[in-house]
Amino acid sequence: GFDDGELPKLEAILNTNPGNIFLKDPVYGTEKQQLFASCHFFILPSQSEGAPMALLDAISTGLIPLISDGCNLPEAFDAETALRIGPKEDEIIPRLNLLLSLSNEDMEQRSRRIHQFIQENYSIEAIAEKQANLYSGLLDSASATLK
Repeated sequence: GFDDGELPKLEAILNTNPGNIFLKDPVYGTEKQQLFASCHFFILPSQSEGAPMALLDAISTGLIPLISDGCNLPEAFDAETALRIGPKEDEIIPRLNLLLSLSNEDMEQRSRRIHQFIQENYSIEAIAEKQANLYSGLLDSASATLK
């Protein structure tokens, strides 16, 4: 998305402090799957997302989401599968520091919960069931109106 002019500052920070955080251009297919497999978290401190497809794609692999309210996935907070962050630096840093305290066991549990959350809410089967229920409800409503 748009960086609101922050990209040069971020690049300067990352260039002077190389480590395990890096910027990537878009990746697809096998390269994307390999990238997800090499990570534990997906961080999206967005101010506004329509349908957060990158987020859903990432967490479908079990990555633990750190997301803002602007990501439009409140059900992930309700299910206690996502960690809430804000879109501003002073809201992000404490959450990143929290990640350092997570044990491997805690990360594995969170990863399993998010994977289950995706299967229950966003798998092809779950979406098909929701559509069937919607259409059935519409048909029932239409038939009741015609009577």
